[in-house]
Amino acid sequence: MDRPNLFKRFVASYNYVQALQNLPPTYETGEVAKFKQVIPDPVSEQNIQIRLNDVEAAQKKLKEMNEKKN
Repeated sequence: MDRPNLFKRFVASYNYVQALQNLPPTYETGEVAKFKQVIPDPVSEQNIQIRLNDVEAAQKKLKEMNEKKN
C-alpha cells in the first residue's frame, strides 16, 4: 500500500468531516431530564453557503482520490 497516498486520503477525509461539523446546528438539546432546548442565534445564508461550499469541495477531493485509486 502506498503510504503517502494513504496519508492524503486520511487528510481529505478528515477535512470532509471537519467541513460537515462546521455546518451550523439546527438546535442543541440541554439536559434530558429538564427537556431544555436551546435555539442558536440566526445564521446568515452567506455563512451557511460558505460552509456548504467547503463540504462540496471536500466531497469533490475525496471523489477524485477514489477515482485515481480505482
